[in-house]
Amino acid sequence: MLRYETSYDGIEEKMEKVFSIEGKKQKELLKKKFEGHYKHLEISFEYSTIDNEIFAYNIHGAVEKVFPVMQKNTIYAVLETSAKEYRQNSSQNGKRLVAINLKTGEIQSELASKTVIDFVMAPNGRYALVQYNLIQSDGSVKRKWTSFDLQTKEEKNLEKLENKNLEIDTLNFIDTTHIAVGGKVNNEGDYETLYYTDISTGKTKEYTECGNVTPEWNCDYSVKKKTALFQNIVTGKEFLMKNIETNPSYSISIYKDYFLIWNEEDLPSYLCNIKEKTAVKLNPPEELRYMLQVYFSQKENALLFTNEKEVYLVNLEK
Repeated sequence: MLRYETSYDGIEEKMEKVFSIEGKKQKELLKKKFEGHYKHLEISFEYSTIDNEIFAYNIHGAVEKVFPVMQKNTIYAVLETSAKEYRQNSSQNGKRLVAINLKTGEIQSELASKTVIDFVMAPNGRYALVQYNLIQSDGSVKRKWTSFDLQTKEEKNLEKLENKNLEIDTLNFIDTTHIAVGGKVNNEGDYETLYYTDISTGKTKEYTECGNVTPEWNCDYSVKKKTALFQNIVTGKEFLMKNIETNPSYSISIYKDYFLIWNEEDLPSYLCNIKEKTAVKLNPPEELRYMLQVYFSQKENALLFTNEKEVYLVNLEK
């Protein structure tokens, strides 16, 4: 798990030091810098690595984001491109997914289009989800989704996700090849349909419900009974957590089997383990309650609470 120190020069915030949290200690990570060009596009960022992941920061030039996936010396980044690159007169910008070899400096284009809205990388780096806006002859816009296999270079249309008013920020990877994403917004602005898709085959199942924790998970809290009922829309599995004294203002998925029930105005909070069907009562310091950020450290098997000034670890093995 990482934490960092920043400075501000009046124009932009800059990351100065990056630390990994190991047990009860923190270790400053080596800071490196990558600079290069793809055609006329400048690429510049600093980065630190831990295990098989990269943490990129102080990003400049055409780079929009760098994915944390690292395979040997290769990482993937999204570039904001321009009409000049596509040799078109249109002023519409697009995006390009590139592979960067940090050792050789080679930058290789993987996929690009002036109609791409965003890319999302699968946790194992095998697939990239691609979202397009396609302008039709009548002036309307068609929203298109595809999955791009970075090994075979094959792009597959996810036809059943087209024009469903889906947003990438509701997407959740169930595993390396399956996603759940919410769509069909109701009058209250809530997503009411779940699309469960195998991005390797394009097969999609539609569920007429969308979870309030993640697209596939729903949590129903009973104030009277003081229980939290977790239900998986896809599998139908459910489990009941008893003696939950806090009415959650929200429930969030932390990592795989772990969910956090949280209320900014009230304590305690509860860390729920779906697999074990257990709930652990937590009392994080009050100074974290209004600026909460929660992360999971797989290496340490620990939960990290931080407000970017104070860092607290919860050992999940105890």
